[in-house]
Amino acid sequence: MRLADVSVRESPGEGGTPEAIVSTASPRTEQGHSYRCRAVTLTLYLLLLGFFIAHELDAVTCREWRLLYVLRAMPEESARTAFVALHVPLVAGLAWTVTDSRPAASAARVGVALFAIVHGGLHWRLRRDPAYAFHSALSVTLIAGAAACGAAYVLTVLLG
Repeated sequence: MRLADVSVRESPGEGGTPEAIVSTASPRTEQGHSYRCRAVTLTLYLLLLGFFIAHELDAVTCREWRLLYVLRAMPEESARTAFVALHVPLVAGLAWTVTDSRPAASAARVGVALFAIVHGGLHWRLRRDPAYAFHSALSVTLIAGAAACGAAYVLTVLLG
């Protein structure tokens, strides 16, 4: 499977609302294998985004800026404001990876998935830091869920 196989188009019936579609153009479509593979890949990526964005909401309650090198040196209120404000372009970038079918967006999806894996490892490494507050079952589930979906996504892309 090529990285660009999962794509998005404008839905004509929804006033231009992006609607995820799965391309079926493949030599293996006669048995539906390729369609199912692409559907699984898209589902894994959307779950990855769901876990990651929910983790970022949790990160505000856990004051994650206290772990980030640049932000932890700032006054608390300034660091919190910067942390939240930086998520505007982050979320916009994540949305772009879903709504664009060009090769750059496909590569970015793989990059996001790889980052989710590394991100999980960073949280594991930081778990004993005194400023680390991601000990709840919810926090652990969101971080591990994003990493697991990232790993599964990369595998489905590679094995396609």
